[in-house]
Amino acid sequence: MPAWKRAIVRLVDTSGRHPAIVLLLAVLSIGASWFYAATHFQVSSDLLELLPRDSPGFQAFEHQLGRVGGGASLIVVVESPDRAANERFIDTLTKLLDDDMKSRASCIQSCNGDQACLARCGPELIGYFESGTKDVRKFFHDNRWLYADESDLKKADDTIDHEIAKQSGLGFDDDDDTPAPAASGSSAPGPGPDPDKPKSALGLDEYRDRWEAHAKDHDDFPTGYFATQDGGRMGLRIVSTLGGLGDMGGDNLLGRVKSMVDKIDTKSMHPQMQIGYAGDIPNALEEKDSLVTDAAWATGVAFVLIFAGLVVFFRSPWAAVVIALPAIIGVGVAYSFAMAYFGYVNTTGAFLGAIILGNGINYPIVLLNRYREFRARGMEPEVARREAVLNAFRAELVGSLVASIAYGSLVVTHFRGFNQFGVIGFVGMFLVWVSMIPCVPAMLVVDDWI
Repeated sequence: MPAWKRAIVRLVDTSGRHPAIVLLLAVLSIGASWFYAATHFQVSSDLLELLPRDSPGFQAFEHQLGRVGGGASLIVVVESPDRAANERFIDTLTKLLDDDMKSRASCIQSCNGDQACLARCGPELIGYFESGTKDVRKFFHDNRWLYADESDLKKADDTIDHEIAKQSGLGFDDDDDTPAPAASGSSAPGPGPDPDKPKSALGLDEYRDRWEAHAKDHDDFPTGYFATQDGGRMGLRIVSTLGGLGDMGGDNLLGRVKSMVDKIDTKSMHPQMQIGYAGDIPNALEEKDSLVTDAAWATGVAFVLIFAGLVVFFRSPWAAVVIALPAIIGVGVAYSFAMAYFGYVNTTGAFLGAIILGNGINYPIVLLNRYREFRARGMEPEVARREAVLNAFRAELVGSLVASIAYGSLVVTHFRGFNQFGVIGFVGMFLVWVSMIPCVPAMLVVDDWI
């Protein structure tokens, strides 16, 4: 008997003599791999994760992101019946964000270009933030003359000249009633003079009142906050350096902002105060969570349907467990490997669990069927287990290698979505076959006991 056959026979016989130990190791392997995969599971729904790194389009896009940032938005929304409480929340969060950005800037400055130190400072995720329109309104007010109509500016200039000449007594008597140049031709007549507003010494009251009224027509947030009319809902807008396509940076930024919000005692501001999040980054996170849920449902539904089909075919629930055990090991190890090697799975790799499960049960099905055939011929259980494994070994090895190579061939593609899919599929399918040799014989011993 060739050496490889003697090794297989020894392994099968050992599994048959010590099924409890083999199954305990299998359960520990399942628990460890699935626990690691579950606690480290990350899905990156970023479309860039699917594209080849050497693509000119990808490189151009990354270069653009590095220069101007992605501009993805994150909006923090506060809601309560008290306008003043909402304003206090926005002001408090504004200070926390400002302190956070200053702290990071100070950290970067103290690093003096040291890369390890810069890594500890963390990535720059916030481009800028807007807590309201106060800064914008101040800018427009300080530069309001740049936004007046040219015709109004000319007439205002004539009015100033007229008032200066009149008040200096050049060519005018004290009782001269010559009117100043009218501001006719403007887009709308100015409102009546405000008695509480100081009078202009140069006769520009009408222009000032009309321009301020015109500016108010376009001011959607007169209080200086991004707020609804009644002040019951307000927002703070953060513009990030990220693309908002579902990358890990978006998760980190949202987590940072939530930790800042958690530091604020909102209930002391108002018992009914509620905080919500909107914008590109929370939307991408919701889509990612939906993707994970879909992947879990797909794997779970596949497992239930496969298990039910095996129970019906073999007329034994335990037979389905015998067949499913190696596939479950393969799926757990595949995802654990992905988390350890890649740190995440992309949108295509997230659904590999159902695929490995569906393909991985083929080998245990053949092995169980061979065993039952040999038992039906009158063979002793130990001999039937040995002959079933030896009879199916080569065919199943070839089938496993072909399936693994088929997945692994995707590694050579430049499309990274398929590249990761191929690596995980190769590991998963190969582990199904490897775990089948010791596990199925041990499970068959238990099957005979049952």
